[in-house]
Amino acid sequence: MLRKMVFGVFVAFALVTQANATIIDMNVGEFNYDGSSPYPNSEQNVGSYIFGIPSGEEVVSATISGTFGNSTVSNSAAVQVFLDGIQVAECLYQATCWSSQTVTPWTYTFAEGELGIFSDGLALLTSVQTNDFVTRLGVTNLVLETASVPEPASLALMGIGLAGLGFARRRKSKS
Repeated sequence: MLRKMVFGVFVAFALVTQANATIIDMNVGEFNYDGSSPYPNSEQNVGSYIFGIPSGEEVVSATISGTFGNSTVSNSAAVQVFLDGIQVAECLYQATCWSSQTVTPWTYTFAEGELGIFSDGLALLTSVQTNDFVTRLGVTNLVLETASVPEPASLALMGIGLAGLGFARRRKSKS
């Protein structure tokens, strides 16, 4: 009977804290910038992501991806790419992305400690060109996954349930 009670509490907790995941998928268009020297030059605005996080949810994972090179030309000048100040990609001088005849894809997955940048519903994509020629970025895609934040009352109910199980087990062992 105690096993059934423990199982029931865990099932109830899973239902109470069940994540109602929402996927937010956004794009920023292609970007070309013929920077002026000296290098590195000043930060350039590539585009903005504006989004809304559903009420009672928070971002639990985020990935950004794009390409060095675009439909204009398949390669790029050496460049660093940032999202709200976090470096998400870099094309180094004479690397494949700089010299290739095909676009070079890149992807960055945000660490848990970096997800706070998405709490305001705005993320600014910028670049810093680090040598001559032209910065060329393809379409840049940002995917956010959100999930429900457990309410304190739900966690309190779970705590009461576990305390009750502990009390029941203690009472049974005394018998």
